[in-house]
Amino acid sequence: MVKPILDRTDKAYTGLLNMSTHLPKSSGVIVNTFVSLEIRAIKALSNGVCVPEAPTPPIYYIGPVIAADDRNRWWRKLHKPRVFNEIAVGLEEERTEVLVGGAQPTQTKTQASASQNCRRNPIWIALLPEGFLERTKDRGLVVKSWAPQTAVLKRESVGGFVTHCGWNSILEAVTAGVPMVAWPLYAEQRFFKQGSVGEEMKLALWMHESEDGFVSAAEVEKQVRGWMESEEGKAIRKRTLP
Repeated sequence: MVKPILDRTDKAYTGLLNMSTHLPKSSGVIVNTFVSLEIRAIKALSNGVCVPEAPTPPIYYIGPVIAADDRNRWWRKLHKPRVFNEIAVGLEEERTEVLVGGAQPTQTKTQASASQNCRRNPIWIALLPEGFLERTKDRGLVVKSWAPQTAVLKRESVGGFVTHCGWNSILEAVTAGVPMVAWPLYAEQRFFKQGSVGEEMKLALWMHESEDGFVSAAEVEKQVRGWMESEEGKAIRKRTLP
């Protein structure tokens, strides 16, 4: 369980308790998932494990429901298959090219130091040293706000995806057949380590936090290299790539 759910004084605990109390009283529940992705969870729901003292309402699994459009034609003109690896950080075995996009960052510039230790090419994050974009403009692409993620992940040139494990991002990566390095931050994102993309389905490698809750540049480099080079990383790519 994630820490906020274990703290009875936390609003997250109160919110989950309230939702869990009222969901069994509903006429039905629509869930954006599918059986082959969350076998254990769906089996538990179907067997009434989650509502042991009352009938479980009808549950409809309608996933994966993914927003998609065809407006991002600029992406089609870029790169050959499996050369361009997207993320918020990405690498590829022969040549590393990176697309970075995201909201306002919360970590420090030291994260970009991982790029200095990776000889292939840089590992990027949202906060970058002065002049970094100019020095690396011929080796990657930075999207300064939100990247067109669904369109990007569908491209054959995408080799991997470092994600904070929002559910939409997971569904987009799974349906596109893109292996992941998982970097959950809060809320339900941490649940997936034991479930759909973690120990159960094994579709991702996982970042490990320090005691202060942050992920170091060395850890980012380690896990991305592991995804590229380790036997576990190769197995994940084999399971996910179409």
